[in-house]
Amino acid sequence: IKSAFLSGLFDAEGCVTINVEPDSHPRGYIKIQFKVTSKILNKQVFDMLISLGLKPRHYDYKDFALVYLNGKTQCKMFQSKIGFKHPTKNSKLSAFLT
Repeated sequence: IKSAFLSGLFDAEGCVTINVEPDSHPRGYIKIQFKVTSKILNKQVFDMLISLGLKPRHYDYKDFALVYLNGKTQCKMFQSKIGFKHPTKNSKLSAFLT
């Protein structure tokens, strides 16, 4: 049930990106991110990801909050335990992980 709920949230408000940092990550690293204005929902999503064995990070800003997963290992775990149902996001994640 948690996986299906999180999949829906990430389909609606999540994204998949490659972050390139010239000094530390010149080839880039994959990141799955969830951005929301509710800090309570942010914390609940963070806690659910932990309960599924993932290692998310989160930040609270003045107007919004982020939960994200960095790197291939965490993103592969996300894909196998939660996944995207949204075809574009699922394709993008699969392409980055190959």
